[in-house]
Amino acid sequence: MAEFTVPCTVVTDPSTVHEVDALVVAVKAYDTVSALTGLRHLRVQSIFSVQNGVLKNEQLASTFGAEKTTGWLLVRQLALRTL
Repeated sequence: MAEFTVPCTVVTDPSTVHEVDALVVAVKAYDTVSALTGLRHLRVQSIFSVQNGVLKNEQLASTFGAEKTTGWLLVRQLALRTL
């Protein structure tokens, strides 16, 4: 693995942005629809969400297009042992 740093701009008012290379959606699943409402105007190259579940990918694809949506699935593996 390589270690690297990439500078990025963070904004709190999405109306000030018009085009992005990558958009990361990091809200609770029940807030996705309202969050995407304020982002529909963006021209994005790629978008993904760090939420759990699969519905988010459909929501992103319907807003920005399936070709721009990267589906991610996080699986957390637990190991149980008896003490």
